[in-house]
Amino acid sequence: GLFPAKKNGKTGFVSESGTWVIPPQYEEVGNFSEKIASFKRGDSWGLISADGRIITEPKWKEVKKFENGIAIAKTEDASLYLLNSSGELISSSGFEKICRLKDGYLLV
Repeated sequence: GLFPAKKNGKTGFVSESGTWVIPPQYEEVGNFSEKIASFKRGDSWGLISADGRIITEPKWKEVKKFENGIAIAKTEDASLYLLNSSGELISSSGFEKICRLKDGYLLV
């Protein structure tokens, strides 16, 4: 697996042996879930793959981890959206609240 690590005030990811896989270049990162992690640049969050490829540029106020191929992202106005593993919107309109239920179900 890959683990968040900091160097000179920036965060990236190292392998289990401590080798940099994704160089430290982000203000903050989330843990990998389903081979996708969130990263922060400026005041916004984007998504990155385990090989360092940017899936979506930072544009979200917050991004929750992926579960069953779906992440929940929040905008500046607190609207919530569902994202697929390609970082694309699953629904075109936002929601006020999204809850994850057992067995991968979502309540919106």
